[in-house]
Amino acid sequence: MQRKNEKMMKHTVKRFQKLLFFSALFNIVLALPLVIPVMHEKYLSLVWKLNQVLMLGGKEIIPPKDGIASLFINTAGIDLVLIGVIVFYAGLNPLKRKFIPLANAVGRTFFAMIIIYYVITMKIARIVLIIGGIDVIISIGFVYFLIRLRNLNDTTAIDRRVNDDVRAEEFDKLMESLDNIQPGRTFKRDEVNDR
Repeated sequence: MQRKNEKMMKHTVKRFQKLLFFSALFNIVLALPLVIPVMHEKYLSLVWKLNQVLMLGGKEIIPPKDGIASLFINTAGIDLVLIGVIVFYAGLNPLKRKFIPLANAVGRTFFAMIIIYYVITMKIARIVLIIGGIDVIISIGFVYFLIRLRNLNDTTAIDRRVNDDVRAEEFDKLMESLDNIQPGRTFKRDEVNDR
């Protein structure tokens, strides 16, 4: 039973790692164009064109011409790329870095709720709903794997305790049989095998 749980644990960890790496790549690819001054303007125009092609509606995305607004966009891009790097780091050893995907799931869910707020109140381009939807799916995946790993870890720990108890019982039986041995007595081969 313990081997089966360990095998399931390894399989679950590998699947979780794939989701973490996808999530990290998703952040980095979508945010990297926002990092570079002037390029974010072209990127936002491209996102608007894609929104039009998909006929999603909402107000046109107009890149800011103000320096401070552009700086905030660049800063947000840097932050999103760094979050992607941190999630990638968590993917290298998800069993020891569980807090990172948990915090990321909370942040992604909160971000999706803010997207819904702006789509409703400000009528922003609805292409962001796709991004928010992907974030919610990623968050659900993170929570699923964190719960699954915790349950598998608990089961593995129980299996270990049961195996330890079985070993302790076998040891007690062995000690009892040793207590029954009389000094100087020799055993025939059949007697030894019976014990």
